[in-house]
Amino acid sequence: MQLVSIADVVPTVRIDLRYASDRNTLGRPLYDPHFSARLRPEAAAALVRATAFLEPAGYRLVVWDAYRPPEVQLYLLDAQPSARDTYVLTDSNHCQGLAVDVTLMSSQGAVLDMGTDHDEFSSRAHINATGLTAEQQGNRKTLMDAMVTAGFSQWPYEWWHYDFANVQ
Repeated sequence: MQLVSIADVVPTVRIDLRYASDRNTLGRPLYDPHFSARLRPEAAAALVRATAFLEPAGYRLVVWDAYRPPEVQLYLLDAQPSARDTYVLTDSNHCQGLAVDVTLMSSQGAVLDMGTDHDEFSSRAHINATGLTAEQQGNRKTLMDAMVTAGFSQWPYEWWHYDFANVQ
């Protein structure tokens, strides 16, 4: 499987790999410190399209996760059994380089309020979550519009998770 560096393909994207740090659901790094954000070329090209959609409006993407090694996926499944197949999938497109976890930031670098952080395993993370402010709903819609227009589909339980399925 060929993977390309997101930083090389979309240099305006901020890379903040949560599983390379302790800022994740398990509180410790799961990736090697030199691990880079990568996707299959088709998915990376779609990320370029999403960026082109967002930048004129003053937004940029932040990538929290992309390609995920299968051994890390298995570790997440074992560590989060209650999240299995809702929040942590047995057969994840992350392991194929065809999924990306993203959020939005302003062109000045401020991460926008989406109502939850990455890997919040609750109904507040669902795309149809209630109790969000108008700003949070608008920010999620802006992200979804860009990603879906670019060729991604959104996972219903995580507002940040997008799959690219248009592989030839």
